[in-house]
Amino acid sequence: MREKVQGILKLLGERATANPFELALYQHDLAAVPDLLSRPLFRTLPDVVARPRTMEEVSSVLKHAALHRLPVTPRAAASTAYYNAVPVKGGILLDVNGLRGIRDVDRQRATVTALAATRWKELDDELRYKWGLAVKSYPTSAPASTIGGWFNMEGWGVGSLQYGCMHRQVVRAEAVLPGGEIVELTPDSHPPLSWFAGSEGTLGVITSLELSLRPAPESE
Repeated sequence: MREKVQGILKLLGERATANPFELALYQHDLAAVPDLLSRPLFRTLPDVVARPRTMEEVSSVLKHAALHRLPVTPRAAASTAYYNAVPVKGGILLDVNGLRGIRDVDRQRATVTALAATRWKELDDELRYKWGLAVKSYPTSAPASTIGGWFNMEGWGVGSLQYGCMHRQVVRAEAVLPGGEIVELTPDSHPPLSWFAGSEGTLGVITSLELSLRPAPESE
């Protein structure tokens, strides 16, 4: 295992760590699960944490993981209480918080392309104040939760009664498959975008999303 971990450290340098103290920070999400219950069942301590900043770096990490048969757990805000961003067999904890920010706003098409770890509130605030646009729906945990995380959970939240579930608002997404292949997902692609909605990172790592928008309302 030490050799496999060293490979990740070489790939990302100081943006990867096998320090026991830092690894321990990734053993929990918001759930208050006692160690007495979780540790006999799961190996929640990752062997290494990787913090990529680009889609290409995500691809390199997943290629290494596939070559050495290492489990990978994608994680951003970890703002749920379901343990779905916590390792169960150790391996690589893929901290994707470096994939954050708006890439492009298309006012004519009323869409925004943002990196997967962008927080909902920061996205909506910038769209409203700079562009006069707004997201169609968002989770109640918007100050902390990410657009990629909510897509992976197939979220329903504020605005969903009118605009539907999260993936209906996604025009296009970029993802990295388990073998490291970079793909573009749309409703008509193969595999289709809908396969990845609610998959909780098991089919691949979402790196960016293009969302359809609405005009910013005068009041709410």
